[in-house]
Amino acid sequence: MNTSPDFHSLIDDLSTKGYAFRENFFSSDLCQIIKNESSNIPFKEATIGKGNEQKRVNDIRRDAIYWLNSDSPAVFQQYLNYMDQYRQILNRELYLGLNSYEGHLAKYPPGAFYKKHLDQHRGSKDRVITTILYLNAGSEKNSGGEIRLYQKDHPELIERDIPPSVGAFLTFLSDEIYHEVLTSHFERYSLTGWMRINHL
Repeated sequence: MNTSPDFHSLIDDLSTKGYAFRENFFSSDLCQIIKNESSNIPFKEATIGKGNEQKRVNDIRRDAIYWLNSDSPAVFQQYLNYMDQYRQILNRELYLGLNSYEGHLAKYPPGAFYKKHLDQHRGSKDRVITTILYLNAGSEKNSGGEIRLYQKDHPELIERDIPPSVGAFLTFLSDEIYHEVLTSHFERYSLTGWMRINHL
């Protein structure tokens, strides 16, 4: 659980395709510990929009989230440390000038989804790189909950569907890769976050 993932291995795919995906990137033990903590977490219904424009729209998304912070349990602090390592590598390799990370634990109950979107708030360019860690998989072949990626240069065309798999890690350009979470038929957990440039 203490071995850092090989974040360097993601850079080539991220810079050429706009996304990188690796199965078994994080240990199943770490994912299980994080998932176990979910029973003690105060989830809130996820919204769309920013600031005063935030609202719940069930036709767009139906997940619940818990924002990671300095008071989160220790295992989340460990994950935040991993993401800081990744941020530093991105800055060294791609000169992105990333200066912060924000993330949340997401729970998709059966029937939940998140329609096609970009990970940018309207009028903002703060989010640069998206990260998603799958924490569990469905028990059946058609359990749903896949992340559908669309092509960077042709966002009307599907690039690929990525099914939930314990420890799988996906990262992509926040303002270029359209994506959606297909309807999940099981209680699906993931850690989603964003490498940011905080404009003052």
